[in-house]
Amino acid sequence: MQTPLPLLDGGIRVRVHDLEHPARHPPRRRVGQGDLARRCRGGDGRRRAAGQYQQSGRHDDRDHHTHAPAPSSRRPPVERLLPTLPMRTRRPPPPGEGDGGTHPPASPMLAIVTRTRRAHRRRWPFVIGGIVVAVGILAVVAIPLASAQLLLTPHHSLTTAAGSVQSVGEGEITLSRTDAGARPGTYGLTWSADDGPSGEAVVGPVLRSDETSITRVFAPTDGTPPVGAKVSLNPNMWTGDPGTALGLDFEHVEVAGELGAMPAWFVPGDGDTWVLFVHGIDGLRQSGLRPLTTIAEKNLPTLLITYRNDVGAPPSPNGLFSLGEREWRDLEAAADFALAQGAEKILLYGDSMGGSIVTRFMHESPHAERVVGMVLDAPVLDWSAVIAGQADRLHLGWFTPLVQAVVLWRGDLSLSTLDELDQTEVFDRLPVLLFQGLADPLVPHVDSERFARSLPDAQYVPVPGAGHIQSWNVDPEGYAQHLTTFLAPFAPSAAP
Repeated sequence: MQTPLPLLDGGIRVRVHDLEHPARHPPRRRVGQGDLARRCRGGDGRRRAAGQYQQSGRHDDRDHHTHAPAPSSRRPPVERLLPTLPMRTRRPPPPGEGDGGTHPPASPMLAIVTRTRRAHRRRWPFVIGGIVVAVGILAVVAIPLASAQLLLTPHHSLTTAAGSVQSVGEGEITLSRTDAGARPGTYGLTWSADDGPSGEAVVGPVLRSDETSITRVFAPTDGTPPVGAKVSLNPNMWTGDPGTALGLDFEHVEVAGELGAMPAWFVPGDGDTWVLFVHGIDGLRQSGLRPLTTIAEKNLPTLLITYRNDVGAPPSPNGLFSLGEREWRDLEAAADFALAQGAEKILLYGDSMGGSIVTRFMHESPHAERVVGMVLDAPVLDWSAVIAGQADRLHLGWFTPLVQAVVLWRGDLSLSTLDELDQTEVFDRLPVLLFQGLADPLVPHVDSERFARSLPDAQYVPVPGAGHIQSWNVDPEGYAQHLTTFLAPFAPSAAP
């Protein structure tokens, strides 16, 4: 049974559906009493009989109280009815009856809320997709920038955390187990206790280990660490100078560079062949203390230099490393110093980025003709390969081109210029000794081997188990033996 239409003022019935959807029925001109009178008369102005009213589908306005009016073909404007219309809605039929359980919204407000919820549900996939895209863009920008900044910014620390002290015995020390603490070889040990003084010592090979601890040979040089102190391994072995660390006579000197004075250690010797030692990126002059005893035994004058951005040396204009592309000028200043002090020939010794500085010096400096030999320890010969290797190690290999591009931009560099593997002709005339750790996580040992194999007078010394510039630490005796043999022709006693 159809629900009766509500009766409005004036006896006019209207469907609720029309009120809920007024936009479907555009406003019409309001019908007044004069209009009704004219409609009751025909186009000829005569009044029609009552039967004519029914035949024409219209009714007499005089009988609207006693006869139910037929729906008008011209409805009054809904907007004018709304202010006087009580908001009465049809009760929806129970589910499964009438219209099959579906019905229009009970009110305009409910319809709006429903449409809003549906719109929100449709919008969520786009919101989540936008967040994913934004995070991806941030990663693409942030990771290369952070990687380049980490590589090019000076930090001056090569020590590695190695756990804490569990016990100290006669000639041995037990540490909590860490990867660094389990490294093979001999290292410096430094500590700084919260309730005690700092100090340093030397730890030797691993004696025994289990799942929680590692025991190594221990030789105190500056006290004994207390139990619980956090310790670090120092591949440079010592933190002092040639005098305090090795008991060698030396002088503090300054080298005048294009950016200002740079401190250096000069260990005197005989003869006119000087050794110029160049440490690596973020390194210190103390890196040269490990081979210094062997060099001093050959009585060769030695200069352990610093360069721009080092501790005590002037910074570069942009405060960043140039990976050897500009640091070679500071090595040239050291060569000027040596030549001014009576040197005639130069032996270049470089580790890590120091190797890159040494090789770039050979391409750029007019003093390259004075060089009679090179010693390289884990030299960086191709920075593109080093960057790619570090990205792969961190499972970020697809970022490699972006990191390389940012390094070029931030450092104003040319990685192709720093690729020594494709420009080895300048080294053909030199004897070269190259040490390379086979466990080096920074410099690919295949690059070092390829470089050495391409030269007619190069000796390649791979050291199993050695990390970056740790060939001496893993095998001090073998390292010294190879170095002694290489230096022998340049020693003063060997001069004709």
